[in-house]
Amino acid sequence: MAVLDTLINLFPGVAASLQFVRDLSVLGGAVLLTGIGLAWLKHAQLRHSVTLEARRRGLTELSAEFLASIAWREGPEAVHHLLRSTNSIRARMARELGAFRDQQVASRFAVQAARLMDELKMRKSTLEGMPLLFEKVLISGGPTDRTPSVYAFLVEVEEDDLRLVSPGLCPWEEGREMHIQRTETCAEPLVVTLKLRPIRSNREWVASLDFRASGLDSRRATRRRCHIQTWTLPTTAGAYTLRGRLQSGLPLKPETLEGLKAWPRRQAVVIEDISCDGARLVVKHDRRRGDHFYLALSTADGFLVALPLAEVVSARQNETGSFVLNTRFCAVRLRERNLLADHAQQAATSTAVTPDS
Repeated sequence: MAVLDTLINLFPGVAASLQFVRDLSVLGGAVLLTGIGLAWLKHAQLRHSVTLEARRRGLTELSAEFLASIAWREGPEAVHHLLRSTNSIRARMARELGAFRDQQVASRFAVQAARLMDELKMRKSTLEGMPLLFEKVLISGGPTDRTPSVYAFLVEVEEDDLRLVSPGLCPWEEGREMHIQRTETCAEPLVVTLKLRPIRSNREWVASLDFRASGLDSRRATRRRCHIQTWTLPTTAGAYTLRGRLQSGLPLKPETLEGLKAWPRRQAVVIEDISCDGARLVVKHDRRRGDHFYLALSTADGFLVALPLAEVVSARQNETGSFVLNTRFCAVRLRERNLLADHAQQAATSTAVTPDS
């Protein structure tokens, strides 16, 4: 404005035009500031309304404010759908986390994301030693590799693949073996193989977990005592296909089992205790060590939720003449393991039993 005033004094002949330009600049600045103020006010109102709706649905104040910071554009009407579809929230937080380039900012965001996932009961691991969602981990090339380590955050576990995001660049090539060390607790590092390197626009790493090298396949989960009557099925192609359908997480109607060709050869069993690693069964027919069969697991209303492949580890005859089988579940992938862990928790009728009882 001072420049325009100077020009008006120097050139009186064009004073009217310069005066118009000055007034127009003042008006444009006022309109711009008004627009910015209204946009900020709308943002603040939407964010506050989303926070109130999240609080009303059970989130703590900190988690409600955090949810509002990443979902304020959808408004309070979308909170109900977001909380029901927790995988959408996880995916959105993963995208937000992948956009950060500052390590400290990313760490603060991951802590808030982990708190929200804890409140939604979605931050769990059925494998001992596995990092939890949005946990900060340290990635290295192994004890003999001199490449600098990189901090990253676990954002998804899909079967035997781990998806991580990191503010730092990936110094390793695809197919390289890496070690993932947890930072929140003391545990042996996980051995993984880098399957997909991150790109500039998306700092997401995909690593394949080596169960045997990480020692995860030899760890046993807590067994839950129960008394469930169900069936076993022989190892047929139809049962194998049905097991694959159940691994997607969608329960099937009870009539689905009756349509299998193996259904006439079913055998009744009683489950005495169960975990995501195996089960103790009571059967009337003799079984030998090394026998394999599928174990049908259903909900209280009869819907089939899992059909794990069981192998007999040991067998003995009890005082009633029945046979007690200790079994382990074979070729269990992470998604099926989660289903088995949830089923064991729901089927428990008393406190957990120790693995040696």
